[in-house]
Amino acid sequence: MTTAGDLTFRTIPTTCVERGPDKEPCVKATVSPSTLMSNRNAKRRRMWRPCRALLALCILVLSALANAADGLPNAQDTLQRTAKTQADQKTRTYDSLGRAYLQQELLDSAMVNFLNALSAAEEIGAKQAIAVSYINIANVLIAQNDRSRAMVYLQQALAVHREQADPVNMGACYNNIAAVYLGSDSLLLARSYLDSASAIYAATGKLQGVAACEQNLGIVEGNLGDHNKAFMHFSRALELNQGLGDAYRMAISLSNIAFTHVNLRQYRDALASGSRGIALCDSLGISDTKLDLLGILVAASDSLGDVQQAYHYLKLQKALADSLGQQEQQQRILDLERRYDSERKAAEITGLQKDLRLQDSWLERNRTTTRYLTITALLVLLLLVIYWRLYRVRTSSARVITEKNSALERANADLRKTTEQLQASLATKNRFFTVLAHDLKGPIGTYRSVSRGLEDSISELTRQQVQEQVHFLSRSASHVHELLENLLLWATSQTGNLIFTPREVDMDVLVHRSISLAEDSAARKRITITVNSDPDAYAYSDQNMVMVVLNNLLSNAVRFSLPDGRIDVRVSVQHPVIRVAVTDFGIGIEAHDLPKLFDIGMDRKTIGSSLEKGSGIGLILCQEFVARNNGRIGVESAPSQGSTFWFTLPASPIFEVQPNGQGS
Repeated sequence: MTTAGDLTFRTIPTTCVERGPDKEPCVKATVSPSTLMSNRNAKRRRMWRPCRALLALCILVLSALANAADGLPNAQDTLQRTAKTQADQKTRTYDSLGRAYLQQELLDSAMVNFLNALSAAEEIGAKQAIAVSYINIANVLIAQNDRSRAMVYLQQALAVHREQADPVNMGACYNNIAAVYLGSDSLLLARSYLDSASAIYAATGKLQGVAACEQNLGIVEGNLGDHNKAFMHFSRALELNQGLGDAYRMAISLSNIAFTHVNLRQYRDALASGSRGIALCDSLGISDTKLDLLGILVAASDSLGDVQQAYHYLKLQKALADSLGQQEQQQRILDLERRYDSERKAAEITGLQKDLRLQDSWLERNRTTTRYLTITALLVLLLLVIYWRLYRVRTSSARVITEKNSALERANADLRKTTEQLQASLATKNRFFTVLAHDLKGPIGTYRSVSRGLEDSISELTRQQVQEQVHFLSRSASHVHELLENLLLWATSQTGNLIFTPREVDMDVLVHRSISLAEDSAARKRITITVNSDPDAYAYSDQNMVMVVLNNLLSNAVRFSLPDGRIDVRVSVQHPVIRVAVTDFGIGIEAHDLPKLFDIGMDRKTIGSSLEKGSGIGLILCQEFVARNNGRIGVESAPSQGSTFWFTLPASPIFEVQPNGQGS
């Protein structure tokens, strides 16, 4: 708005109005400067009156919005703290319910509550509670005899504790993982994890954890048949538990020691350890361990030929078993009471959830009010801006034209960018069809030739030969199906819709699976495929992508190998990566052709040693997938000497590699 200080007065010349050539003389009229300035000011006031009204309305709306915004953050903070407290309470309640159901062996109800506890813990980002929920879910899966899924949750719990730098709970996870392996008879893996857990407990001064590991190591060695080592571990566990004053675990250790004495045919020592254990069980009121000890004493007395003593222990064992049966009936009554308490807690959780929904509804209403106020203020500002621009358009047409030209240039740039993206998309589509024809030709051709041979000579073949041919066709169909799935994954990656799911991958298993896909084409050329794989080679990558890379490299190796040749596949651990190399001793590659292999713009069509055709697009696919998995790919070759194609992948962060090549 123009102010009084911006105005300057100037003299206005007089004007003459002619009435006519032969009428009165010319009459001159004058307009004073003050009158002219008054008229101009009145005109400007009329022009800015709507603008001032809009500005006043905008100020009022913004003031109301500011007042609402001052109170809203405090309310939001209060609600956030309340929601976090309630989520924490929900986590603890669900966890308690899950433990109660697990104790009652109601596994489905326990799983539902533990999953709810995990969801509530994830809402507030409580890492410790998340890890506890993982372990609880794993315990339910172990009870359901689903050890493979239980192992997945235990590994996730281990990853959380490792992230939190919590060595004590890491040791507990190692111990739990070892227990899963022990239950599935993977004794060597169980021993490895128990050694790691024992080392962590010893370093942190957790002697009770060391004692538990020694107890489990004794069980592992006993199952492996080395009862002397088992006795050594059980003795260490007994010594540690005795030092800790843990009479309950001392009784368990004595039971294991007595059982080991029986296995070593040291029956008198078994009687001594068993009697000592029974004395501890009587002092603690432990029935289940005492029942096991009585059974061991029966076996030891019978082996010594003391039938009378064996019969005495047998009668005690039977009486205790009958007593335990009565206790089980009482336990059922207690389980019913616990179930009632669990249902009552579930009702409390429902009430808490209802309160939380009401608070969420209140918060949403406040947010809606804030949005309405904000939109109103923006609309007022928009009207003000539109009015201002309408006023300025008369004096700034040149600037508007310039802005329109700039917008047109930006639109042209966007159009060029879109055109380039469409061209790239078309090139990707063409590459996809080339890869599809290239990778499907081999297995489908094999399928067709075998089926034709079977059709032509089925009457001449025996039943066993027909079954072998049908089995071969089935394997080829399975290979084609798996190859199609991998190609579909690649096509999805080119459209940006591929879900990248890296995880721990056993490279030895993947290499052998890929070799099984290449065996048929290799057999036709009498090519031998040898594998030298490190059993500790676990990569952290997407399994499907790595499988596509292995399939392409092995297919190329077979194609360019001479008949009666050999292909070497080597998988090695070169910390912090896993290196895979596929070597053929075929026709090789000229040095000037090596840079072209991974260039999408070059023509790489080649002919194999047995006239097999290849487009070379498979190597581009390998390069893309290896790069997606944070790896590298390369080639070493010389004419008539063969080629080595290699790639690297990150080593698994869960299965850490030690300098001596052993995993922990």
